[in-house]
Amino acid sequence: MHDKKKEDVSGPNRSNNVSPNILTAEQYEKMSKTAEIKTEVLTVKHALFQGYLTFDYWWENNGGLFYCYFKQYSISPLLGDISGDKANLHYSFDSLQWWGRDSPDDRKQDGGWYNVTDNERDKGGWVGANKHARVFARFAFDIFGPDPIVQNEVWFNY
Repeated sequence: MHDKKKEDVSGPNRSNNVSPNILTAEQYEKMSKTAEIKTEVLTVKHALFQGYLTFDYWWENNGGLFYCYFKQYSISPLLGDISGDKANLHYSFDSLQWWGRDSPDDRKQDGGWYNVTDNERDKGGWVGANKHARVFARFAFDIFGPDPIVQNEVWFNY
């Protein structure tokens, strides 16, 4: 079960950047056999685009650890071909600690599904948690002129 809250405490505003708390593909595969993994899709919408981000998450240590593993994204133009292929995506999760990444300036906007990243170290990890965690995404869509930025978040309770 999840609920949404409206506050932006992403990235640099959080203490304890936990980049070392990385989850490799091998670790993910091993844990996926025993953990109760749930898959979610975080959606953002703008007048010109709709963006999607898929991720898996699970809890360990009675809600004391929150794991998140980002999988794929999709960006669909809503008014035909009005864009380039230089969109940006920020994805993160937090609770007592923070974990996040920014994509290169090359995300496609053609409605296809693509890996969030090919770099294994940038797909996911874990943070210390207090039975309450947030997953956050910010899309900067690529258009001629100022790029529209849209964000969304979802909160999960253990």
